[in-house]
Amino acid sequence: MTGKSRFIESLLLELPLPQFIARSNKKGILSILDGYQRLRTLNEFVAGDHFELRDLEVVKEVKGLTFSLLPMILQNRILETELTLLMINPSTPVNMIRMIVERLRE
Repeated sequence: MTGKSRFIESLLLELPLPQFIARSNKKGILSILDGYQRLRTLNEFVAGDHFELRDLEVVKEVKGLTFSLLPMILQNRILETELTLLMINPSTPVNMIRMIVERLRE
């Protein structure tokens, strides 16, 4: 849970987030190529109240809280976080996609 909690703490601190990378296929179905774990963590915390915050480095006063127990100002901070999505063209070759993802992770 430490990684998940630290990601949520980054949102609470309004730290810059890495962009998400996605691609849609020819049928328009979206695939997340980079950032799936972050999106899943956000969903689990906000929509499901599936975990309590633990091992926080800065915002220690919310340790042990789930999303619904956070003060409204902190809930809003998470909900209003802007996410950046890089969409890769469906016709981009797979080897080029791998290169793009690898370079953006550097």
